Amino acid sequence: MPKPVDKGTTYVPGLDGLRTLAVTVVILYHLGVPGFPGGLLGVGVFFTLSGYLITSNLMRSWDRHGGLGLKTFWLRRFRRLAPAMIATVVATLILTAALDRGSLTTRAGEALSTLLYVNNWHTILAGSSYFDNFAGPGALDHMWSLSVEEQFYLVWPLLLLVMLFILRGRRGPVAVATVLVAVASFALMWVLAVPGADNTRVYEGTDTRAGGLLLGAALAVWLSSRRAAGKSTTPDGPASVLLGAAGVTGIVAMVVLVDRDSMFLYHGGTALLTVAAVCAVLAVSRPTGLWSRVFGCLPMRWLGERSYGIYLWHMPVIAFLPSAWLSDRLALSAGLVAVISVLLSALSWRYLEDPIRRHGVVGPVKQWWAQRRSSTPVHDGGGSGMRPETGDAPARARVSLQSYAGAGAAVVLSAVVVIGAPAVVADPDGATVSGSHGPGMRMELDGSGAAKPGAPSDPAAGSAPGAGAAATATACTRVIHVGDSTSLGIFDPDMLPDPADSGENRYLEYGAVDVVTSVFGGRNTTEGFEDYPSAVDSVAELLAQGQPEGTCWVIATGVNDAANISAGATYDEETRIRMMLDQLRGQRVMWSTAKTRLDTGHWNDANMVKFNEVLERVAKDYPDVVVWDWASDVAGHMEWFLDGDDVHYNAEGNAARARLFAAALANAFPVGVVDPVPGGTVVTSAGSAGSAGSAGEAADAGTAE
Repeated sequence: MPKPVDKGTTYVPGLDGLRTLAVTVVILYHLGVPGFPGGLLGVGVFFTLSGYLITSNLMRSWDRHGGLGLKTFWLRRFRRLAPAMIATVVATLILTAALDRGSLTTRAGEALSTLLYVNNWHTILAGSSYFDNFAGPGALDHMWSLSVEEQFYLVWPLLLLVMLFILRGRRGPVAVATVLVAVASFALMWVLAVPGADNTRVYEGTDTRAGGLLLGAALAVWLSSRRAAGKSTTPDGPASVLLGAAGVTGIVAMVVLVDRDSMFLYHGGTALLTVAAVCAVLAVSRPTGLWSRVFGCLPMRWLGERSYGIYLWHMPVIAFLPSAWLSDRLALSAGLVAVISVLLSALSWRYLEDPIRRHGVVGPVKQWWAQRRSSTPVHDGGGSGMRPETGDAPARARVSLQSYAGAGAAVVLSAVVVIGAPAVVADPDGATVSGSHGPGMRMELDGSGAAKPGAPSDPAAGSAPGAGAAATATACTRVIHVGDSTSLGIFDPDMLPDPADSGENRYLEYGAVDVVTSVFGGRNTTEGFEDYPSAVDSVAELLAQGQPEGTCWVIATGVNDAANISAGATYDEETRIRMMLDQLRGQRVMWSTAKTRLDTGHWNDANMVKFNEVLERVAKDYPDVVVWDWASDVAGHMEWFLDGDDVHYNAEGNAARARLFAAALANAFPVGVVDPVPGGTVVTSAGSAGSAGSAGEAADAGTAE
């Protein structure tokens, strides 16, 4: 809460200190710093503070003027929030165009929804996930909370005015009614949350998150009623100490102990956090109290004044950091994020936000318009051509629309330079950002094997091993290949040494009659990417179409799953695998293991090994589910990986994978085998390796033919 422009408003320094605490834990969470699994709860603290502060202002207007002064209130909210948000959005779009052009269309949609303050509903209606991190953090992922607050600012004053009118200005009943509406919001959160599901709708919904704002508002109304009755609005010394201890301890405990995937977050946890935040607000409201001195000290107060800007800038800074830095140089990354975010927020506050907050926007716009219509500048007698807007304190410095535009441009340019610098330093020839492996390459294929636009056109050169005659034939008459971006190259002629080396041709050579492909980049088993469905969703759609007898399913996901889990995804390995295999129960399935050539980051091969171990264990529970141990097959051919990428494959590797997929499927389900294959059987492209757990005995992939 920066020092108010209105001299009649009391400044409470400790509230700025609470903002510092809230923004700190949010940044730690978004960085993935260990020990702060509930850092996202810092947003809940912001909500309670916002509800309390804006309602305090509304009730103060009620006391002075007998009304809420809605026109002035909404104008001041716009002046306070919009300038820095617009600067952040513009800088993000420029950085996206320069460093992550493939995401520009998606980012533009997010930017527009942010500018219109509907980002949360844009995310929900688009089916996107706040908790899906396999493609890296998004630069505008955090804008949902601004939309929730702005929607609250629009609706709540009207509801408050109605309640004051119906209850004839009796503030005690209004406070009670506000609490009841908050309880209804928390109850809706409880009802809509589903265990094991992606609860983005519940987490970002305005209706389900309004409870945090409303309890803060109820506190403001209650204190206003006490003030009107001539009673104290601050707790006494001992009470202040106890309230602060309970509030601050509660907030910190939940940040440290409550995992973001815990149903407790939705089943009362958010409500308890809000109560803790209300206690903390009451504690710091006592000017001479212990907690006011702690949270009102200069560093906490200074950062708190700029916390809005810090919150806005920290996500673009994180999103455009090189992905390896976030996992391998976390301390450096955290330091850079903190320094750059604070620097940009201080610059924005000094030259953009505070001047607009103090001097408004209507006056400069009127002056600019008058100057456009007349060759003679229009002045107000003070040489500025601007009068402070209604309700503003007298201007100490005269400003113009041109000065605002210049300040905004300076902030945007500074942001582009300092945020983009780490990516350029890390990769001068072609900066890669934190989500580089996620969306990377995208392609969908139909049954003919024709590729849709989106795949890279310049894979590494090389010659694939000769195909030769198939050693065996598969009993699978139809093959449905469901894969992620690592399967793109085996079906795209431009990513193979020879179009004849395609995966479709190899499956046909081994006896298949029909090949259907569902291959998309960026997705994994249970999460899609942008408009691309998850593998589970694709399989469900294909099953609904009806598949003939003799169909076999090749599942080639796992790479992004392992990375997603490392980044803190909702579902663990076993949940993901069972979601796929449960709907394919009774079908013949071959699922390939995952492998990369990386030893750092979320796509670290150690994460692939963990996924593979769970896959082999879980597959035992499903008859006719075979695991192809691709990881062992490729272990002797690490040159097949694409240099500099180390997750996808070069032309030689794609050709080899196409051939070996088909050979492995023939070994998994050979002609003449009618009885169900024991679940968890592990095969290689050279032959069966027996039961799960014996993958290490697999023959070398080069002996497949």
